[in-house]
Amino acid sequence: DLQKQAQSDVEALSRGVELLDKHAEQTRAKLVFSVDVLRDDLRKQAETDLKVMGGEIVSRCAELLEKHTEQARAELSSTVENARGDLQKQAKSDMQAAVASAV
Repeated sequence: DLQKQAQSDVEALSRGVELLDKHAEQTRAKLVFSVDVLRDDLRKQAETDLKVMGGEIVSRCAELLEKHTEQARAELSSTVENARGDLQKQAKSDMQAAVASAV
């Protein structure tokens, strides 16, 4: 009778181990699937974040370019005005000198 009980216990333990193995395999498969889904979600989010950051960088670069363009225009305009004034003074001086030498 003890031998039958021991045999029954061994069979029950074997079935228990098989069920645990099956459950462990199902759990592993679910975890692998979850990790794959999470990795894909993170990759998509990273791509979105990079696009947003790239757009922000391009926008900031455009702002800086516009700012520096305006500064360069202002400096160029000032240089042109100064040169024009200098040329007008030089032309007036040259004309006065020409008139003085003609007289």
